[in-house]
Amino acid sequence: TIALTNQLSGMTYESMAAGSVIQVVTKTYSQIAAVSTTASTYQAMGSAFELAITPKYANSIIVVEVDSGMAYATSNAGLLMNITKAGSVMYSDNYPFYHRDTSGNLYSPVHLTAQGVAGGTSAITYGVSFYCDGSGTVYAYHGTSSYNIKLTEIKQ
Repeated sequence: TIALTNQLSGMTYESMAAGSVIQVVTKTYSQIAAVSTTASTYQAMGSAFELAITPKYANSIIVVEVDSGMAYATSNAGLLMNITKAGSVMYSDNYPFYHRDTSGNLYSPVHLTAQGVAGGTSAITYGVSFYCDGSGTVYAYHGTSSYNIKLTEIKQ
């Protein structure tokens, strides 16, 4: 077996302590078009807003952080957003991000975070899904704003 070596410290990944950061992958994205829906069920933001990681260990914790520079909802509609793992929402019983506007278009930055066990060493894709709670249109991404996603693998 060939041991992978961390070039900065000379440590092998196998000898790293639990809680050590194994790898970090990031993506920054911007597009002109907004991403919106009127649907009352989860809709994926799209593949441009996804990022994959290939874990080194099946039992690693993957921490997912997402920042969408501007999100908004039209009057009296609620925006519900959730991080996805392989296309499925990670938190189905709560509101990871919920934004309701009763007066018009109120813009807000969004920060979402989630974590879970990798469950294997094949590539895993993470992204965001969202839906409209009420009547109106919700926007998970305002065109030309910044979207950032970061995946961090942590050894257990």
